[in-house]
Amino acid sequence: MGARLLGWVGPGSGLIATDRVRIQRVPAETPSQEPNAQSPLLSMAPMLDVLHRLGRGLGVRKPVLVLTGSSGMGKSALAREVARRFGDRANVVHLSGAQLDPKAVAGTVLSVFGGSAKPGTSPLALNERLLETLANATARGRVAVLVVDDAHTLADDVLVELQRITAKAAQRQCPLELLLVGQPALAARLEEPVLAPVNEQVALHIMLAPLNAHDTRRYLLLLPSAAEDGQAPQFSRKACRDVHAGSRGLPRDIEAIAVESARRATRANSATISPEHVRAAVQALHSRPATAPAPKPAPLPPRAAPVQAKAASP
Repeated sequence: MGARLLGWVGPGSGLIATDRVRIQRVPAETPSQEPNAQSPLLSMAPMLDVLHRLGRGLGVRKPVLVLTGSSGMGKSALAREVARRFGDRANVVHLSGAQLDPKAVAGTVLSVFGGSAKPGTSPLALNERLLETLANATARGRVAVLVVDDAHTLADDVLVELQRITAKAAQRQCPLELLLVGQPALAARLEEPVLAPVNEQVALHIMLAPLNAHDTRRYLLLLPSAAEDGQAPQFSRKACRDVHAGSRGLPRDIEAIAVESARRATRANSATISPEHVRAAVQALHSRPATAPAPKPAPLPPRAAPVQAKAASP
Protein backbone atom coordinates (compact mmCIF):
# COMPACT_ATOMS: atom_id res chain seq x y z
CA MET A 1 0.00 0.00 0.00
CA GLY A 2 1.25 3.47 -0.87
CA ALA A 3 1.85 5.96 1.90
CA ARG A 4 -0.69 8.69 2.31
CA LEU A 5 0.47 12.26 1.80
CA LEU A 6 -0.74 15.22 3.77
CA GLY A 7 0.59 18.47 2.40
CA TRP A 8 0.41 22.10 3.48
CA VAL A 9 1.26 25.04 1.28
CA GLY A 10 1.48 28.09 3.43
CA PRO A 11 3.44 30.54 5.52
CA GLY A 12 7.14 30.17 4.86
CA SER A 13 7.05 26.45 4.39
CA GLY A 14 6.21 25.51 0.83
CA LEU A 15 4.91 21.95 0.84
CA ILE A 16 5.27 19.68 3.86
CA ALA A 17 4.31 16.01 3.98
CA THR A 18 3.85 13.57 6.82
CA ASP A 19 3.08 9.90 7.40
CA ARG A 20 6.13 7.99 6.19
CA VAL A 21 6.84 10.25 3.22
CA ARG A 22 9.42 13.01 3.36
CA ILE A 23 9.16 15.92 0.95
CA GLN A 24 11.82 18.58 0.64
CA ARG A 25 10.68 22.08 1.54
CA VAL A 26 10.44 24.58 -1.29
CA PRO A 27 11.24 28.18 -0.29
CA ALA A 28 8.17 30.25 -1.08
CA GLU A 29 10.25 33.19 -2.25
CA THR A 30 12.19 31.18 -4.85
CA PRO A 31 11.18 32.48 -8.30
CA SER A 32 10.12 29.89 -10.83
CA GLN A 33 11.77 29.52 -14.21
CA GLU A 34 8.75 27.73 -15.67
CA PRO A 35 6.55 29.99 -17.82
CA ASN A 36 2.84 30.05 -17.19
CA ALA A 37 0.62 32.27 -19.30
CA GLN A 38 -2.53 31.64 -17.29
CA SER A 39 -1.79 32.98 -13.81
CA PRO A 40 1.27 34.39 -12.06
CA LEU A 41 0.17 32.53 -8.94
CA LEU A 42 0.64 29.20 -10.70
CA SER A 43 4.22 30.11 -11.64
CA MET A 44 5.30 30.39 -7.99
CA ALA A 45 7.46 27.57 -6.70
CA PRO A 46 5.05 26.23 -4.03
CA MET A 47 2.19 26.07 -6.52
CA LEU A 48 4.36 24.33 -9.09
CA ASP A 49 5.18 21.76 -6.43
CA VAL A 50 1.46 21.25 -5.81
CA LEU A 51 0.88 20.72 -9.52
CA HIS A 52 3.70 18.20 -9.63
CA ARG A 53 2.34 16.23 -6.68
CA LEU A 54 -1.20 16.23 -8.07
CA GLY A 55 0.04 14.99 -11.43
CA ARG A 56 2.31 12.24 -10.12
CA GLY A 57 0.97 8.68 -9.99
CA LEU A 58 -2.09 9.25 -12.16
CA GLY A 59 -4.05 6.02 -12.44
CA VAL A 60 -1.90 3.93 -10.10
CA ARG A 61 -2.46 5.72 -6.80
CA LYS A 62 -5.51 5.65 -4.54
CA PRO A 63 -8.39 7.30 -6.38
CA VAL A 64 -9.26 10.30 -4.16
CA LEU A 65 -7.35 13.59 -4.15
CA VAL A 66 -8.32 16.47 -1.86
CA LEU A 67 -7.44 20.14 -2.36
CA THR A 68 -8.66 22.50 0.35
CA GLY A 69 -8.20 26.15 1.21
CA SER A 70 -10.06 29.38 1.91
CA SER A 71 -11.96 31.28 -0.78
CA GLY A 72 -9.64 33.32 -2.96
CA MET A 73 -6.63 30.99 -2.59
CA GLY A 74 -6.66 29.81 -6.22
CA LYS A 75 -7.95 26.25 -5.72
CA SER A 76 -10.06 26.23 -8.87
CA ALA A 77 -7.21 27.64 -10.96
CA LEU A 78 -4.93 24.90 -9.65
CA ALA A 79 -7.51 22.25 -10.47
CA ARG A 80 -7.92 23.56 -14.02
CA GLU A 81 -4.17 23.70 -14.53
CA VAL A 82 -3.55 20.16 -13.30
CA ALA A 83 -6.32 18.96 -15.63
CA ARG A 84 -4.62 20.76 -18.51
CA ARG A 85 -1.30 19.16 -17.66
CA PHE A 86 -2.82 15.68 -17.70
CA GLY A 87 -3.28 16.17 -21.43
CA ASP A 88 -4.08 12.99 -23.35
CA ARG A 89 -3.35 10.85 -20.30
CA ALA A 90 -6.72 11.68 -18.78
CA ASN A 91 -10.35 12.35 -19.62
CA VAL A 92 -11.22 15.17 -17.23
CA VAL A 93 -14.68 16.52 -16.46
CA HIS A 94 -15.74 19.19 -13.96
CA LEU A 95 -18.78 19.41 -11.70
CA SER A 96 -19.83 21.74 -8.92
CA GLY A 97 -21.17 20.36 -5.68
CA ALA A 98 -24.58 21.84 -6.48
CA GLN A 99 -24.86 19.62 -9.58
CA LEU A 100 -24.66 16.39 -7.60
CA ASP A 101 -28.17 15.46 -6.50
CA PRO A 102 -27.99 12.86 -3.71
CA LYS A 103 -30.70 10.89 -5.51
CA ALA A 104 -28.98 10.88 -8.89
CA VAL A 105 -25.20 10.69 -8.37
CA ALA A 106 -24.63 7.81 -10.79
CA GLY A 107 -26.82 9.43 -13.43
CA THR A 108 -24.99 12.75 -13.16
CA VAL A 109 -21.56 11.12 -13.45
CA LEU A 110 -22.85 9.07 -16.40
CA SER A 111 -24.02 12.25 -18.14
CA VAL A 112 -20.85 14.32 -17.68
CA PHE A 113 -18.73 11.51 -19.13
CA GLY A 114 -20.92 11.43 -22.24
CA GLY A 115 -23.29 8.57 -21.43
CA SER A 116 -27.06 8.47 -21.22
CA ALA A 117 -29.83 6.31 -19.85
CA LYS A 118 -33.55 6.21 -20.45
CA PRO A 119 -35.88 7.56 -17.76
CA GLY A 120 -36.91 4.85 -15.35
CA THR A 121 -33.74 2.81 -15.82
CA SER A 122 -33.20 0.57 -12.81
CA PRO A 123 -30.28 1.36 -10.47
CA LEU A 124 -28.55 -1.88 -11.48
CA ALA A 125 -28.83 -1.11 -15.20
CA LEU A 126 -27.80 2.50 -14.59
CA ASN A 127 -24.64 1.43 -12.80
CA GLU A 128 -23.83 -0.99 -15.61
CA ARG A 129 -24.32 1.76 -18.17
CA LEU A 130 -22.05 4.04 -16.13
CA LEU A 131 -19.28 1.45 -16.06
CA GLU A 132 -19.57 0.99 -19.82
CA THR A 133 -19.29 4.75 -20.28
CA LEU A 134 -16.23 4.89 -18.03
CA ALA A 135 -14.68 2.05 -20.01
CA ASN A 136 -15.02 4.18 -23.14
CA ALA A 137 -13.66 7.23 -21.29
CA THR A 138 -10.56 5.30 -20.24
CA ALA A 139 -9.85 3.67 -23.60
CA ARG A 140 -6.26 3.70 -24.87
CA GLY A 141 -4.85 3.81 -21.36
CA ARG A 142 -6.46 7.06 -20.24
CA VAL A 143 -7.69 7.77 -16.71
CA ALA A 144 -11.11 9.28 -16.05
CA VAL A 145 -10.88 12.21 -13.64
CA LEU A 146 -13.88 13.88 -12.01
CA VAL A 147 -13.10 17.32 -10.53
CA VAL A 148 -15.72 18.44 -8.01
CA ASP A 149 -15.68 22.10 -6.96
CA ASP A 150 -17.29 23.15 -3.67
CA ALA A 151 -16.93 19.57 -2.48
CA HIS A 152 -17.39 20.73 1.12
CA THR A 153 -21.08 21.23 0.29
CA LEU A 154 -21.61 17.58 -0.67
CA ALA A 155 -23.74 15.43 1.61
CA ASP A 156 -22.05 12.47 3.27
CA ASP A 157 -23.97 9.95 1.19
CA VAL A 158 -22.90 11.69 -2.03
CA LEU A 159 -19.22 11.48 -1.06
CA VAL A 160 -19.60 7.81 -0.15
CA GLU A 161 -21.44 7.11 -3.41
CA LEU A 162 -18.68 8.78 -5.43
CA GLN A 163 -16.11 6.62 -3.67
CA ARG A 164 -18.22 3.53 -4.38
CA ILE A 165 -18.26 4.40 -8.07
CA THR A 166 -14.45 4.70 -8.12
CA ALA A 167 -14.20 1.26 -6.48
CA LYS A 168 -16.54 -0.33 -9.03
CA ALA A 169 -14.63 1.33 -11.87
CA ALA A 170 -11.34 -0.04 -10.51
CA GLN A 171 -12.81 -3.55 -10.48
CA ARG A 172 -13.61 -3.14 -14.19
CA GLN A 173 -10.09 -1.83 -14.83
CA CYS A 174 -11.37 1.58 -15.98
CA PRO A 175 -9.69 3.86 -13.42
CA LEU A 176 -11.65 6.83 -12.14
CA GLU A 177 -10.05 9.45 -9.90
CA LEU A 178 -11.83 12.11 -7.84
CA LEU A 179 -10.32 15.53 -7.21
CA LEU A 180 -12.36 17.08 -4.39
CA VAL A 181 -11.85 20.84 -4.22
CA GLY A 182 -13.35 22.68 -1.26
CA GLN A 183 -13.15 24.74 1.89
CA PRO A 184 -11.07 23.64 4.92
CA ALA A 185 -14.21 22.18 6.53
CA LEU A 186 -13.97 19.30 4.05
CA ALA A 187 -10.76 18.08 5.70
CA ALA A 188 -12.44 17.86 9.11
CA ARG A 189 -15.45 16.06 7.68
CA LEU A 190 -13.31 13.40 6.06
CA GLU A 191 -12.06 12.42 9.52
CA GLU A 192 -15.58 11.56 10.65
CA PRO A 193 -16.43 7.83 10.92
CA VAL A 194 -19.25 8.04 8.38
CA LEU A 195 -16.75 9.10 5.72
CA ALA A 196 -14.12 6.52 6.63
CA PRO A 197 -14.59 4.68 3.27
CA VAL A 198 -13.72 7.91 1.46
CA ASN A 199 -10.86 8.90 3.75
CA GLU A 200 -9.22 5.49 3.37
CA GLN A 201 -8.96 6.06 -0.37
CA VAL A 202 -7.29 9.50 -0.16
CA ALA A 203 -3.94 9.40 -1.95
CA LEU A 204 -3.06 13.04 -1.40
CA HIS A 205 -4.50 15.92 0.61
CA ILE A 206 -3.09 19.37 0.00
CA MET A 207 -4.16 22.33 2.13
CA LEU A 208 -3.51 25.81 0.76
CA ALA A 209 -2.73 28.42 3.39
CA PRO A 210 -2.65 32.21 2.87
CA LEU A 211 0.57 33.64 1.47
CA ASN A 212 3.07 34.99 3.95
CA ALA A 213 4.77 38.37 3.61
CA HIS A 214 7.59 37.01 1.41
CA ASP A 215 5.12 35.17 -0.85
CA THR A 216 3.00 38.31 -1.13
CA ARG A 217 5.95 40.44 -2.23
CA ARG A 218 6.98 37.82 -4.78
CA TYR A 219 3.42 37.65 -6.09
CA LEU A 220 3.25 41.44 -6.43
CA LEU A 221 6.44 41.34 -8.50
CA LEU A 222 4.91 38.70 -10.78
CA LEU A 223 1.60 40.44 -11.38
CA PRO A 224 1.34 41.91 -14.89
CA SER A 225 1.24 45.66 -15.34
CA ALA A 226 -1.91 47.35 -16.63
CA ALA A 227 -0.02 50.50 -17.57
CA GLU A 228 -0.28 51.37 -21.27
CA ASP A 229 3.33 52.55 -21.48
CA GLY A 230 4.67 49.59 -19.51
CA GLN A 231 6.09 51.97 -16.87
CA ALA A 232 3.97 50.78 -13.97
CA PRO A 233 4.73 52.12 -10.49
CA GLN A 234 6.59 49.71 -8.23
CA PHE A 235 5.65 48.67 -4.70
CA SER A 236 7.95 49.75 -1.91
CA ARG A 237 8.82 47.12 0.69
CA LYS A 238 6.60 48.78 3.28
CA ALA A 239 3.76 48.91 0.77
CA CYS A 240 4.19 45.17 0.16
CA ARG A 241 3.85 44.54 3.89
CA ASP A 242 0.67 46.63 3.95
CA VAL A 243 -0.74 44.70 0.99
CA HIS A 244 -0.10 41.50 2.91
CA ALA A 245 -1.79 42.87 6.01
CA GLY A 246 -4.78 44.19 4.10
CA SER A 247 -5.26 41.07 2.00
CA ARG A 248 -4.64 38.53 4.77
CA GLY A 249 -2.48 36.72 2.22
CA LEU A 250 -5.39 35.80 -0.07
CA PRO A 251 -4.24 36.02 -3.72
CA ARG A 252 -7.63 37.32 -4.87
CA ASP A 253 -7.46 40.24 -2.42
CA ILE A 254 -3.77 40.84 -3.13
CA GLU A 255 -4.69 41.35 -6.79
CA ALA A 256 -7.57 43.71 -5.98
CA ILE A 257 -5.46 45.85 -3.65
CA ALA A 258 -2.55 45.88 -6.12
CA VAL A 259 -4.72 47.14 -8.97
CA GLU A 260 -6.33 49.87 -6.89
CA SER A 261 -3.02 50.93 -5.32
CA ALA A 262 -1.31 51.16 -8.72
CA ARG A 263 -4.21 53.20 -10.08
CA ARG A 264 -3.88 55.70 -7.25
CA ALA A 265 -0.09 55.94 -7.61
CA THR A 266 -0.39 56.47 -11.37
CA ARG A 267 -3.01 59.18 -10.84
CA ALA A 268 -0.58 60.91 -8.45
CA ASN A 269 2.27 60.62 -11.03
CA SER A 270 4.26 58.55 -8.54
CA ALA A 271 6.77 55.98 -9.70
CA THR A 272 6.50 54.18 -6.36
CA ILE A 273 3.44 52.72 -4.70
CA SER A 274 3.65 53.85 -1.10
CA PRO A 275 1.93 52.60 2.05
CA GLU A 276 -0.38 55.60 1.76
CA HIS A 277 -1.56 54.41 -1.66
CA VAL A 278 -2.16 50.94 -0.28
CA ARG A 279 -4.06 52.23 2.74
CA ALA A 280 -6.29 54.34 0.53
CA ALA A 281 -6.88 51.36 -1.75
CA VAL A 282 -7.81 49.08 1.14
CA GLN A 283 -10.18 51.69 2.54
CA ALA A 284 -11.80 52.20 -0.87
CA LEU A 285 -12.25 48.49 -1.46
CA HIS A 286 -13.56 47.98 2.03
CA SER A 287 -16.23 50.63 1.53
CA ARG A 288 -17.51 49.28 -1.78
CA PRO A 289 -20.78 47.30 -1.79
CA ALA A 290 -20.10 43.58 -1.93
CA THR A 291 -20.89 42.00 -5.31
CA ALA A 292 -20.00 38.48 -4.18
CA PRO A 293 -20.01 36.55 -0.91
CA ALA A 294 -16.21 36.83 -0.73
CA PRO A 295 -14.86 38.80 2.27
CA LYS A 296 -13.55 42.32 1.80
CA PRO A 297 -9.86 43.11 2.40
CA ALA A 298 -9.04 43.49 6.07
CA PRO A 299 -8.69 47.06 7.39
CA LEU A 300 -5.07 48.00 8.05
CA PRO A 301 -3.89 48.83 11.58
CA PRO A 302 -2.99 52.47 12.38
CA ARG A 303 0.71 51.76 11.86
CA ALA A 304 1.96 49.24 9.34
CA ALA A 305 3.92 46.36 10.80
CA PRO A 306 4.97 42.96 9.50
CA VAL A 307 2.28 40.38 10.13
CA GLN A 308 3.44 37.26 11.91
CA ALA A 309 1.90 34.30 10.08
CA LYS A 310 0.54 31.58 12.31
CA ALA A 311 2.42 28.33 11.91
CA ALA A 312 0.36 25.58 10.32
CA SER A 313 0.25 22.06 11.60
CA PRO A 314 0.87 19.53 8.85
